Amino acid sequence: MGVEQILLRKLRTLPAEKRKDILEFVESLARRHRRPPAKRSGIAPFPAEEFWQPKALEDLAAQQGVAPVASLEAVLGRAADLWKDEAEFNRFLQGIYQRRRENGRRTRRKR
Repeated sequence: MGVEQILLRKLRTLPAEKRKDILEFVESLARRHRRPPAKRSGIAPFPAEEFWQPKALEDLAAQQGVAPVASLEAVLGRAADLWKDEAEFNRFLQGIYQRRRENGRRTRRKR
């Protein structure tokens, strides 16, 4: 059961006048802390309920202003100059794996 359901259940047990006061207070908090939707790279904000509606891949691409990748080499070659050789790249990967193992151990200890 989520927080919203717990609160609604609790509100139903209160007298009507008290319920009204609490709901007005919560609404005033919501109005005060409401943020304007963030604009990201020219993509217009849309209502949250639209997020859950199914869309065709072509529609999503058009909405986000992206085009298909022309070749796999264009994607794979993008990071080719980040490491001077394969050994440096392997050290980078080993560092990632090591941190993941350490984080996993810390997480298990906290449980």
